[in-house]
Amino acid sequence: MGNISLGHSSALDASGKLHEFRPGDVLPEWVTAKRKDSNPVSVEISQFPSVDASEIIARAEAEALAIVEAAKAEAEQIRKDVEPADGDVSDENSEAEESGEPDFTKPATPKRGRPSKTQA
Repeated sequence: MGNISLGHSSALDASGKLHEFRPGDVLPEWVTAKRKDSNPVSVEISQFPSVDASEIIARAEAEALAIVEAAKAEAEQIRKDVEPADGDVSDENSEAEESGEPDFTKPATPKRGRPSKTQA
């Protein structure tokens, strides 16, 4: 159980009903999520997996390999569709990609706007 010490509080129960609590109220267990009883679960660990588990694992591995092979084949087909053959494209007329840096090998472009008094 918990107590509210600072201020007004509210909580929704499992059915969606809103419950309001005031300072000093004792909170029910469903609000604090504390349980008195424990619910132990028995687990049996064996050294060798059962036949059913090994069959499931083998089937999952086979399905995973099939998916990987299909993805590789699809990727190879996409690569073939995108990449040109060896003689199809010529670089003679292609323009270089512009980078963000200025090309200092060419003269600067003239400034725009009104000319300065020294140029007149």
